[in-house]
Amino acid sequence: MPENLIREIAQQIVQQQILENWIFYALILAVSVVSVALSALLTSYIRKRAETYASKADLKELVRQLEETTKAAEKVKAAISHEDWAAREWKTLRRVKLEELLEVSSSLEPRLEMLRRVALMGGDMPVVPEPIAKMEQLASLYFPELRNEVEAVRSAYYVLVSHVFDASLKLAPAGISDAGKDIVINAFFDAYSPAQPALIHALASLQAKAPEVLLAVMQAETGEK
Repeated sequence: MPENLIREIAQQIVQQQILENWIFYALILAVSVVSVALSALLTSYIRKRAETYASKADLKELVRQLEETTKAAEKVKAAISHEDWAAREWKTLRRVKLEELLEVSSSLEPRLEMLRRVALMGGDMPVVPEPIAKMEQLASLYFPELRNEVEAVRSAYYVLVSHVFDASLKLAPAGISDAGKDIVINAFFDAYSPAQPALIHALASLQAKAPEVLLAVMQAETGEK
């Protein structure tokens, strides 16, 4: 068979093969295009979902942190409010206790007068709590700034009380003569009278300083300087 004829037959065969399979190649191309498109779409979708999830997670964390910050702020606010309340109550209590301390101090001289009268008449001394103990307690708990003044009052008061009880013991025995009573009473006044001004001065010093303390308490209540 001539060579030209063989070449022509081969070309016809190849052309016929291509013509017969063009649908197959077109399908392959279409599938490739669709695959690329779907891959790009799926990648974009996954990226979007990931970003959305991350945003939701960030938002949840932000909300959690905000809630914790709010709770912490509320705790601080409550603590500050409690401290303010406690400070106000303490200042109010000090004001009330200062008035009580002054009332007790004012009762010391009348009590001494009562004890002296009972002692010199030969009666039984009353067994009751000493008001000076109450005054010392109030000063110790609430007014350390009045410690020196209260100590001066206490010392002067007990000096006078000791003279009263000493006279009471000497006048108590039955059958003591009138002359003996006069001696005891005169000795009592010789000791009592010189010691009395010390108590008067100590009480005056306490009462003079008390308004300063009261003013400081009231200024603290109102926040004044």
